[in-house]
Order: sequence, then structure tokens, then C-alpha cells
Amino acid sequence: MNKSKIMKQLYFLLTAFLFVFSNINAQTVSTVNSEGAWTAYMNWFENDNGSKGASVGGGNWDLAKLKTTLTSVDDATYPNGAVTLQPNFNAYADNVNGDANAQAYWTDGSGGGNKWMEAISKIEYDAGKLNDTSLSFVGTVSANTLDNAYSAVAFIKTLDPAAGYATVIFETVALGAAGSSFAVSASGIDAAHIVQYGFIVEGINANPANEAALGNVVVTPFISGFEEPDYTNLTVDVSQTWKGFISWFNNNNGAQGDYIAGQPWENINLVKTTITAAGDSSYPNGAIKLQPNFSLYADNENGDAEAQAYWLDGNGKGNKFLEGNSFVEYAAGEFTDGALKFVGNVEINGIYLEEYTVVAFIKTINANTYETVINKTVELGADGTSFEVKASGINSADIVQYGFSVRGLNANPTGETFLGGVTVTPNADFLPDPAPTDAPTTPPSRNTSDVISVFGEAYNNAIGLNNVTWDAGSDSEVITIAGNQVLKITFNDFIGFDLGSVINATDMTHVHMDVWIGDVFAAGQVLKPTWSNHAGGNGQTDSFENLYPVGAEDSRKWISIDYEFANSTTTAGVGKDARAELAQFLIGSAATLDLIYVDNIYIYKGTPLSFGETEGFNFVAYPNPVKNTLNVSAAVAIDAVSIFDLTGREVLRTTPNAAAFSLDVSSLKKGLYLVTVKAGEQELNTKLVK
Repeated sequence: MNKSKIMKQLYFLLTAFLFVFSNINAQTVSTVNSEGAWTAYMNWFENDNGSKGASVGGGNWDLAKLKTTLTSVDDATYPNGAVTLQPNFNAYADNVNGDANAQAYWTDGSGGGNKWMEAISKIEYDAGKLNDTSLSFVGTVSANTLDNAYSAVAFIKTLDPAAGYATVIFETVALGAAGSSFAVSASGIDAAHIVQYGFIVEGINANPANEAALGNVVVTPFISGFEEPDYTNLTVDVSQTWKGFISWFNNNNGAQGDYIAGQPWENINLVKTTITAAGDSSYPNGAIKLQPNFSLYADNENGDAEAQAYWLDGNGKGNKFLEGNSFVEYAAGEFTDGALKFVGNVEINGIYLEEYTVVAFIKTINANTYETVINKTVELGADGTSFEVKASGINSADIVQYGFSVRGLNANPTGETFLGGVTVTPNADFLPDPAPTDAPTTPPSRNTSDVISVFGEAYNNAIGLNNVTWDAGSDSEVITIAGNQVLKITFNDFIGFDLGSVINATDMTHVHMDVWIGDVFAAGQVLKPTWSNHAGGNGQTDSFENLYPVGAEDSRKWISIDYEFANSTTTAGVGKDARAELAQFLIGSAATLDLIYVDNIYIYKGTPLSFGETEGFNFVAYPNPVKNTLNVSAAVAIDAVSIFDLTGREVLRTTPNAAAFSLDVSSLKKGLYLVTVKAGEQELNTKLVK
């Protein structure tokens, strides 16, 4: 080997070393090396109308017969070497002039091939030879003229010699257009397994006369920095809509046999997937528990003999191999990015590993043919580990699913405790911010002179809030929720606002604000709304702080906070003159809250406008129109409230014996209602719009 060639080989080794050194997972990174120990293997299948049919055979092939060409380094066109991949012509050419049986087997009699070929060009690590548990295979597509009837992918595969050389990991990525790069990665590699990486070309065995027309793919080393795709990161999010799908197969001695059928199970509890909502004391961000499926056993345990023979083995075990999938789905066109990463944590893995496996997966499905296009999986590990499964090259027109699959026999419910399960939780770094889905209760009607609106749409001409720069990185933004503008606030201890104009609140008595707390409850959470007075346009001269301890019952729902100026903690009195020039509004969090949503901040006096009044009654009900909750107050205790539809039928009745209470009217249909309120001998009638 000449000096130049040796230097290039050293360069490839140095590049791989730099890849490994810079990667936090200490993975092995290999690029295309035309002078590596390449070998070939061919699988062939029946031709099913131009697609892959049933398997026929497979075996080691000569690399040249596979139609893979290695170009050594120092080539005039490819100075770093190259690997050229073509459709396979050998299986056609060897038999076109042979006996009639061979011709009928390999050719279609019309100038085309008659078998589907899977040509594998690979470099292989024997068991125990790959020291790292992760491998990336990278390269550059220098040319790609391959006919659309053929596909070419880069792959990484691991095989378990102790299990009949069963495939354990199989990751692929399609080779793109000329000038593009490719990268395929695999993690969680067992040191005892065989590892292969390389290329696969699939399609009908080709007539050599068509060699030029059918084209090729030329791949070369990737000798610049390797960059992964820009993934959309998603994690286990219990607030998403999780779906179920069950597939069942013949039981092949406890392993997966031939496919039988599959169907969606919208009730994921039937798949034996249990979702724990966020806010749970053990799992504050929620959790998903995955177990073997018991339903198909239990449903047939006492059924007819035929059903029992189909689903049960007669010895207390199931008789079908099941694949129970729990997943979140993007419909075709909803996932517009090209790469997805699904991550999470394994809190508990107590599943019976001798009979069941649990994997995280990303799958894409052609929306027209419903054929699986991408299927990436990673097996879930032991307690306290994390998982990560990645897919790139996703077609935005395809259906995209990500989630979990539990694989094994349909299980006897009596063995539920013994067979165990896996509990997974989110990686909190990838959780979307929790947010309300509804708007807060609409504030009651008030005289214009009785209210000063600071933020919100309930009263006209809110003066507005402008985030300051001295609040240590806290931030706010106005977003729309349920058609209503709200203020999203992310805390770093406290947030400060300059008011849109100075407020004269000398005639006002109270403050109101609606708050939705995004944090999971933790002891010690406190909200501290504070008003800052700047008499004479100077710096702060007075301030009014109110402390609102947050309870567990306040988490992730709209709460209304009302307080009097007179009851605030102050720095310089609470007199009217001390709030004549309010210029700033602050919200502190006692360093325990990270995220809140705020609406309807206003200063007011007096009571809301009432629907109607009798002496000593002063009944008030709001909002009107109402959505779900009607707030009621009066000067005296109310004995009964009845709501009637326009036919005179009583549709709701309550006997609160209280002067102030809330009434759940979510069950009422939209329309106009008549309300009768009784307090002692007094009665008031009014109208309500739903």
C-alpha cells in the first residue's frame, strides 16, 4: 500500500476517533470504507406483483455477483474510495440460457426477473468485538440514479447467536439524493451479539440489458463533522390522547408465529395500559403502566369450546402471541417535521422477562396503502433507566405513531401479579407546558365608574401591562385560550410590569385576578400580587402586597383571587393617597412557582350589577351568559334556586342555604332559561342564557 493510501486510512481512523471522543455516549462511529472487510448476503422472495412475497431462500454470495463494486482510495473520481450499489443482475443472467425450469424460476419470460431480491453488502463485528453499546454508520451519497422500482438503505443490525441468530436490532435509513449525507444509529447493543452495518438494495432481479437504465447509488466516506437531524422531541405525555391497537399471531412455542389479525382498541384499559394523570403524589408528571394483555384470555375463559381452543391452551395459559400497542398518533399531514425522537424514563420494570418484552417505538404508515414505512424500536431497560428511540426521513404525508408495545402470549388474569409490568414516566425536560383549555369565569357586569381594568377583555379599555427588564429573567406573553386572551407567565422568583398608564385608585377598594397554576402542587407555594405607588412620578413611595397560599386544590384549574387593599401588607400605609399613582404591578411566587396563567386583572369597588332587587335581597348571579358555573350571591341566605326551561319543566334545583355559592350548570343545553330564587318569604325571577 502506498504512502498516500496509508495516510488516508489513518485519516479515516482519526475521523472515527474524533467522532467517538466528541460523542457523550462514547459510541463507535463508522463511515464508508471501501477497503474494509465487506461481505455479501442475498435473500430472495417470491415476486408478488412487483413487491416482496413469501421468503424462498438466502445465503452468502460473492460481492461482485451481488452487484456491489468497491472503488479503492486514490481513485481519480473518488480519492477517498467509494461503494457502488446496483440492482442484482446475476440471478437473471445465470439462468437466462439455462434449462426451462431455471428460466421459469428466475425470469418472467418477457425480459424481466421473477424473484424479489434483498442484496445485503455488509461489514461485520463478531460477537464480543464491538466494545461500545452504541454504533453510528455515516456516509455521503455522491450519486443516486437508481430506478424508482428499487430501494437502497443503509442499515445496522444485531444478531443473537444464542437464539438461533435472531435479529435483535435492525435500524435503517433510506439513501437520498446526490450530495446528501446519511446516518443510521443503534443503541443498547449487547456485547454478546453479532453486529452488522452496510447497505441493502431491494427489488426484482434485473435483466443485464437494462443495467444502464436502472442506475446505481454511489456512497463515499463522510469526512466532515457528523450532525444528527434536528429532531422534534416528544416524551411520555399523559395529557395526550392515547390509543390502543392489538395484533395477534399464532403461538410458535411462546414466540411470534404467523400474523392472524389486528384491530384498534380505543379503550386502552383493554390492552392493559393504565394511565396515571399528572398531579399524582407518586408521579407528579403522570405515568403509564404497561402489562401483558389479559382481556383475550378472560373473555373466552367461560366461552364456548371453539373460542376456548382458539385463545386458551387448556393448561392455564394463552394460545395466541399478542402485540398490545399503546400510542399517540399524528394523522397524515399533521407531523410536518422530518425527524422525531421519543424519550422517557423507566421507573419500574417488573415484567416477567422470560415471556414478555416491552419496547418503545416510532412507526410511520402510508396513509393510502396502510403499509408500515418506518418502524423503530428500543427495548425498555431496568428500573431507573431512560429510553430514546429516533426516526428520521419521515414523510409528512404518512401517519405517525409513537408509544409502547407489549409482546407475549395472552395472559391468564390469575397471573397478573406474577407477570408484573413496566411503569414509564416523562422526561420532564421534554414535556410541553401545561395550559388551561377553557377560559376563566366571565366577570360580572359593573358600572364603568366602579372598575379599572388592567388586563383582560371583560371590561373595555384595559390599560395593559409591560414586562420590565429587572425581574431576573421572568417573562410573559399574551396567548389565546378558548378564544380568550390570557397572560402566560414563567417565573424566576417574581415578575414585574410597568402599567400602561398611572392608575388613580383612591376610590377603589378591591383587586381581582383569575389565575391558573401550571405547577404540580408542592408545599409552600404562595402567590404575592403587589401594587407599587409612585407619588409625584418619583420612585416607589408605597406598595401593597397580598399573600395567597396555594393549596393542592388550586393546581391546574382557574381560581379567582379577590382581596381588599385595606387587608394588604404594606410598606407605607393603605390610605387613599397612598394608591393615587399606581405605576407598577408585580407578582411574586415565593420561589416555588414556575408557570401560571393570569386573566381579568382589575381594581374595583362596590358590588356587581344585579339581575333584579327586592328590599334586603340584592340577588346577583354571574356570568350571564353562563358556560359551566353560575356564581350566586345575595345579602341574605338563599333557600332554593330552581331553573326552568321555556316549557316550564324544572331542569335544575338546589337548596344551598347560603348567601354565596356556585352552581354547576354544565349539564344544561344551550338556550334561554327562567330562574326562580327564594329566600324566606321573598322570591325573585330572572332570565339566564346558557
